[in-house]
Amino acid sequence: MKDGVSDLAGSAIDSSRDFGAAAKSAASSARGVGLQVARDARDKASDYSSAGRTVLDTIQENPLLVAGVGLVIGGLIASALP
Repeated sequence: MKDGVSDLAGSAIDSSRDFGAAAKSAASSARGVGLQVARDARDKASDYSSAGRTVLDTIQENPLLVAGVGLVIGGLIASALP
């Protein structure tokens, strides 16, 4: 009877060690995925930020072009009205 209890306790300890190792591995994997998602989000935000700056730079550097586009859009709207 004592051997059975000892074997059961040893089995429980082994199972808890296996569970702990699996939990540690899962947490490590989740951390890695989370870091990669954060890096991807940072890179996308940087891309969108630079694209926004490029558009604003173009508008500031070419005001006559922007005015011409505005006139064309205004003309289209005016021609659509009765």
